Amino acid sequence: MNILLWCCTMLFYMYQYLLRAAPSAMHHAWVAEFHITATEFASIGAIYLYVYGCLQIPVGWLLDRIGIRRILLASLAMCLSGAFLLAEADSFGMIQLSRLAMGMGSAVPFICAMKIIQDQFAKDRQPFFSGFTLTMGIIGAMCAGLPLQLLVEYAGWRMASKNLAMIGLVIFLLIAFLTRRGQRISISATPKCFWSQVNGPVILYAIITIGLYAPLSVLVDIWGVPFLSLKYGISREQAASITMLGYLGLAIGSSLLPLLVGSAMALHRVILASLGVVGTLLGMIVLAHVSVSVLPFLFLTLGFFCGSLMLCYPAIGTYTTSSNSGFIFGVANACLMLGEGMLNFCVGLVMDGTAQGSLNLLGEPVYTTSDYQLALAAVLLPVVAASVACVGVLIGKQRKQASLMI
Repeated sequence: MNILLWCCTMLFYMYQYLLRAAPSAMHHAWVAEFHITATEFASIGAIYLYVYGCLQIPVGWLLDRIGIRRILLASLAMCLSGAFLLAEADSFGMIQLSRLAMGMGSAVPFICAMKIIQDQFAKDRQPFFSGFTLTMGIIGAMCAGLPLQLLVEYAGWRMASKNLAMIGLVIFLLIAFLTRRGQRISISATPKCFWSQVNGPVILYAIITIGLYAPLSVLVDIWGVPFLSLKYGISREQAASITMLGYLGLAIGSSLLPLLVGSAMALHRVILASLGVVGTLLGMIVLAHVSVSVLPFLFLTLGFFCGSLMLCYPAIGTYTTSSNSGFIFGVANACLMLGEGMLNFCVGLVMDGTAQGSLNLLGEPVYTTSDYQLALAAVLLPVVAASVACVGVLIGKQRKQASLMI
């Protein structure tokens, strides 16, 4: 039953990635129809991430008390309402409202998966299943790349939204029929007790996850397609296929890297080395002008080393119990989502600040390559912060080992 419930959660997790990455494919159509600015477009991603992040803690708290199935179905229904609303949107405000509903519904599956793995799977299996969880989600995200871009180009963004809604409806019915109603979980812990267990290492690991995931997500989900198509003069379809390789690399790295780490110290050294590689690759993609033929390799490699993200969650799990694992994972993931949302919105603000309201003859906002580069340089900041946090964790563990030897 645990494996079946995890598999059903994976279907939902893949689907929420599909919804999450959809704006990148629909960006051009929305600009042409609603004449939205970079800040307005950034708000679409930010709204989704803000509500997603803010709900992580209450969702984790509820999971520890009433179980998974009912929350899973209720949240999927919320995603469906957002997808159907997007398909009928006739204003930019309705698009924002649909993203709000999608963000609320999408806040559940990852925390569900982490709680199932932490509470029900053997310790030696947790790193693999944690990494494979992200791999499954990334498969959903990759489906939002070139296939969704082509669907938007040939059928329109509204028809693409209707197809997304129908996919979600099928997943809802599968989960409803394949899983049975779980028993209520009764525990005596209080929220105050939970907050006392959110210690320094959990926050440091949360900062590390921001540095390993938020820059990649900002590039792939929101800004990568318009940036690459402008900088290199390539089609949006080609840009989408290149950026999606970042998620392919992430899917591979998140499954392989946990298998290659044998100790806690080695785990943190791999994370620190990965942050160095990620920062270098981001600088090359955003600031340098490389050959178009090299871009697929850069995105693939960037995604692979960002897979070190999933080394953090088993480490966070060592600070949890079965009665509070949902809450602790919720706190960590809330930090990740809110940090990602802030980074995404900052990119849009900087772009509008540098462009200073430039418009073309059709009244559409115009941005130059230098506008994009200056704004996207902000993705390097969380990588630096994560590196500092990782060094802090390493120093703390070395001191703990030294005290035990004494």
